Amino acid sequence: MASFLLKAAGVLVAAGAIGIGGWSFATGWHPAASQYPLQGLDLPENPGAIEWGTVRARGADFAYLVATSGKDRRDPGFEANWAAVPDAGLRRGAVHLYSLCQPGAAQANAFNAFVPRTADALPAAVDEDSLKAAAQAEAIPPADAAVLLADAKAGRIARRMTREMPEALVIGADSLLVCETRWFDKPDGRAGARAQLQALRGRTHELISGVTCWRHGARIWHHASTCRLSMRNFSDEFLDAYLDAEGEAITHSVGAYRLEGLGMHLFRTVVGEQAAILGLPMLPLLDFLRQHGVVRG
Repeated sequence: MASFLLKAAGVLVAAGAIGIGGWSFATGWHPAASQYPLQGLDLPENPGAIEWGTVRARGADFAYLVATSGKDRRDPGFEANWAAVPDAGLRRGAVHLYSLCQPGAAQANAFNAFVPRTADALPAAVDEDSLKAAAQAEAIPPADAAVLLADAKAGRIARRMTREMPEALVIGADSLLVCETRWFDKPDGRAGARAQLQALRGRTHELISGVTCWRHGARIWHHASTCRLSMRNFSDEFLDAYLDAEGEAITHSVGAYRLEGLGMHLFRTVVGEQAAILGLPMLPLLDFLRQHGVVRG
């Protein structure tokens, strides 16, 4: 969830599990502390009783808690957990579950009214998984969904910046990988990466990157770039060698490849702007910025 925020903070959420006696921090696999020195939990809605002292003792540094959903749902366990997290020595952040069926401004207002403003709070987060699931359920085209994901990021920051820096220009971006009717997410470990690459092998998929710009609390521009990438029909032997060489890094990219690295060896043809494939369509964005005097023309 909230991949953009977590990348920007240089952290990774390690999965937890709900047990009969409460919350138990994951005791199996978790990212290497040398690569991800800050690790924590991303809780679901209404998780029940949580032993925060145990969570902290097992290595968690922070926790993200679901606060609101749509414009009128408040998580019943949020307030108690929000108060208990810092007492256990963890940092805390709030999550909003976005609904496509309700106005974004109303949802932002509900979130801001419910979540206390505290100096120790981590940046607020939007649950991208719920947003993507809603977009698919509503049969929203992938290009529009990519813009919605970018909007969710930029809009949350822009509404806060309206009070602090009203003239600030906020840029948000996000990407979707689509192969026929399937929308791909980041792979879950090596096995997940192998399965994704096998599904994409010998086929053409689209990588759609959406970008939006906000000012004065409103979106003033958006764009979606669609790139087409065709994977060659590589052997299983090559696939295993590629996974060995890339290691854990491939789990950070949807499709399990980094085109700026060894991922280039997976492809037969690539059509589209390199920057857009990496996640930010720079050419249309720079054109917009020149028109608005942000960069020199």
